[in-house]
Amino acid sequence: MSTTIRTTTKPVCLRSRARLGGTGITIAACLVLTSFGVHAQQSELPTVVVTGQGEQQDEQLPQEAGDDAGTTPDIVGGTDRSAQTEGVDSYTTSETTVGSKGPAAIRDIPRTVNLITRQQLDDQNLDSIERALEWDPGIVVATGNLFLSSFYARGHEIFSYSIDGMTRPLQSIYGTTPDLSFFDRVEVLSGPGTLFNGSGEPGATLNLARKRAGPVAHAEASFTGGMWDYYRGEFDINTPLNDSGTVRARVVGFGLDEGSFVDHANQQRIGAYGTLEFDITPATTLSLGMFGEEQDISSTSGLPTFLDGMLVDVSRSSYVGADWNANDSRSKEHFVELDHIFQNDARFHAAYRRNDRDTDILTALGQTGVDPATGDFNMFTFARNYEETNDALDAYLAVPFQMFGTENEIVAGADYRKSDQFFEQNFAFFAQPTNNIFNLRKNFPEPVVTFPGVGPGFRLNQSTEFNETGLYGQLRLNPVEPVTVLLGGRSTYFENTIIDEGRARVSKIDEDDTTGNAGVLIDVTPNATLYGSYAQIFQPQTEADANGNPIGARSGYQYEFGVKKSLLDDRLNFQAAWFNLEDTNRAVSNGVGTFAATGDVRTRGVDVRIGGNPRPGLKMTAGYVYTDTENLSGDPLAEFGEVAPRHSASVFMKYTFQDGPLRGLGLGGGVRGVSEFFALDIDGTTITRIKAPGYVVADAQVSYAISEKVQAQLDVTNIFDKKYYQRVNEVIRGNFYGEPTRVIFRITARR
Repeated sequence: MSTTIRTTTKPVCLRSRARLGGTGITIAACLVLTSFGVHAQQSELPTVVVTGQGEQQDEQLPQEAGDDAGTTPDIVGGTDRSAQTEGVDSYTTSETTVGSKGPAAIRDIPRTVNLITRQQLDDQNLDSIERALEWDPGIVVATGNLFLSSFYARGHEIFSYSIDGMTRPLQSIYGTTPDLSFFDRVEVLSGPGTLFNGSGEPGATLNLARKRAGPVAHAEASFTGGMWDYYRGEFDINTPLNDSGTVRARVVGFGLDEGSFVDHANQQRIGAYGTLEFDITPATTLSLGMFGEEQDISSTSGLPTFLDGMLVDVSRSSYVGADWNANDSRSKEHFVELDHIFQNDARFHAAYRRNDRDTDILTALGQTGVDPATGDFNMFTFARNYEETNDALDAYLAVPFQMFGTENEIVAGADYRKSDQFFEQNFAFFAQPTNNIFNLRKNFPEPVVTFPGVGPGFRLNQSTEFNETGLYGQLRLNPVEPVTVLLGGRSTYFENTIIDEGRARVSKIDEDDTTGNAGVLIDVTPNATLYGSYAQIFQPQTEADANGNPIGARSGYQYEFGVKKSLLDDRLNFQAAWFNLEDTNRAVSNGVGTFAATGDVRTRGVDVRIGGNPRPGLKMTAGYVYTDTENLSGDPLAEFGEVAPRHSASVFMKYTFQDGPLRGLGLGGGVRGVSEFFALDIDGTTITRIKAPGYVVADAQVSYAISEKVQAQLDVTNIFDKKYYQRVNEVIRGNFYGEPTRVIFRITARR
């Protein structure tokens, strides 16, 4: 495909005003446009602007009617961007970067892989990782304060995620991932990701693939407004910085002011992402950039239950907290990447990332369950200040070679992760702590909290330094034409030092392990592949036994067998799998402050997915996951505290009329649901089971291409206003209703 770049000297104005305590998003947008020679004009009403976009010629594929206003042109440059989904008007793609090093065909990964493409993110207004993963039936999204969530897969909580394949911690109390406006797609690899990601929980690997700077000028802006005072503005500007497009830049920004269906709970969030790319040679690309975000949340910790674990039935707007509740965080990240492709198609990649986060939490929350006779329960104050700095390095070489008369590949690399964390924590108790679930109040006096680092309970000031070094390799062999064999291994050294600064206590853990990974793929037809895979688990633990000795790392493995098939000339992808995941040696509290390695759990299930464009104008994605988790230890204290529903399913479709008087009109809808689920509240040796019934919710939308480059969209979620519990957690707090009917409107302009 050849590309020409058309420029314009006609001034165009961008004005994107966000209600975020100021005009940060406006200033950022105008500064960027001014650097392009575009002059912003003041206006009382929010207006948007886009700059010139190059025309694509020759092998240009026809766009679906109306959807060219909702898609992005092929603006991706660099040495290898084949997995990018921007400009691909589909809910599927043939390649991914999760479960491999570099882009690989989904059919070449012997594991369940789910992708949420840029088109699906835009079509469903999925601007956060929480909203996106609600449509992955293999992930349980468990909200922690309405705006931040924990994630579970195959029965296990996910404590890390990756950006472009580089891993960092995920602790939802401090914030989850950056805003999804910065990313091209969300990728999920189900099961252990030890080979390329190092130590971690075995449920799934989450990877966010960022938007790249491309050689074709492009800009877009959008404004969204809706119920509960929801206001959001975005801009995305890409431009070449020289005539050839070998130097290019991209800037993305957003501002968000959002209320919620729960009284008083709201958030304000603002952020920006910028990147520069340099094609040093036609085969060598240097990329660098940064992310930055601020988020201020007036939070709630959720509803308590009755003392026996029965859920309360109150208004969904019920707020448990004080009017000064706050969870405020700031984060920034810098990165640099180098890619080179050799003449024999060998690929070298090296990258470094540093991200910093600090979070301040002050919140009134439940301390006891609800007395069923009176409705009373007690409240107290929790305060924590948290800081972390994470560094990550990764470098690998992928070399193709001929053997057996077929193409083969070997990948070898090394990575390093370091995390420095510090938090100070304290509690405060009210003179009159009583609240009532049927007559809630939030006028608790705001305490003055200090952090002495000592005292009863979990009052402490603690610093942690985590270091992990890994060497990894994978051999991909094609001994005969329809068969591919994958053999991989990783050697990991883990070191963790925890310092209780108030009590002058130090604990240190050193672990090393070698884990294996293997897979077989058989192309039974040109469009269908059978596969089987085996992956080992390595997860160090910091808990100590009754003698004060570390209990050692968790171990285990996963087997997975499945089929992947492309249908309708690759417009539709289908995959189905059976899995068996065993996790052993997990630390389990004995109820008196020490731990034993008695945790032994097995998760088995079935995972079925299908997605793509089955016919012109129609996009769809659907999935079903069956999960059966069993405690093999016989110890009731070893049960998981959060258990996935046995059945989970989702489907979403959108049809855009291609011709006739309705050309450009899009109609969409989706349904997602789960079966009954529960949580176990383990207090010492007392176990309380909290059950929640299953639920099904439906969404609908309509969109219309006002012009070739402007599109409007109306979304209605939970259209039947189903009242349900989205999460259950503890007797004293952490139980949340799902969102009622929500209506939002978005208008997007691209050029």
